[in-house]
Amino acid sequence: MAKGKHAPAPGAVRKDKVIHPHSRKAQKMQSKAEKRHKLQGVVKSGGLKLQALGERLQWFRENLPLCLEEGEPMSSEVMLNLAEAFLSRFQEELDQIAMKNSIGGKNKRKNHQSRIDVIEFTMQTEKEEFDGCGVEMPNLFDQDNLSYFQQWDGELRFVQNIKLARFKRADLESKKFDDGNMEME
Repeated sequence: MAKGKHAPAPGAVRKDKVIHPHSRKAQKMQSKAEKRHKLQGVVKSGGLKLQALGERLQWFRENLPLCLEEGEPMSSEVMLNLAEAFLSRFQEELDQIAMKNSIGGKNKRKNHQSRIDVIEFTMQTEKEEFDGCGVEMPNLFDQDNLSYFQQWDGELRFVQNIKLARFKRADLESKKFDDGNMEME
């Protein structure tokens, strides 16, 4: 049989042979490459969401008040203070950037403006969520969840075991959860 009459083995492409850009083989290779690239993006975005949630939970764990380590139940007032501290967690970085920008003469330009914009957008969005539909935080009113959360070592694979809930400013100010009632709307 003549050379080139048989289909090559699956996945076998000769490196010395040039493929025409409009051939079916080139289209098939392009399609596979696009699918592979698209699937990698999906995996990365899922991992990024999990990582962002893990960082948020780690912040709450590091900033838990020391009084909770003694086994006292969580109160709405403590949770409200924790939520407000969470909303203002970037303030120190904004102050440092403002101090760096204040140093200089006439011909200074705004440094770190993109970072300032990202921080201000994040703070505004989270504040609107807290005042409106609520911010997603670990449910620390549940004693079992609180004890698990305190023992959590920060591994992302155990994030799914932590119960989350949305807390509104109005609900925490009205001390809706102090009696142990966790009825969410």
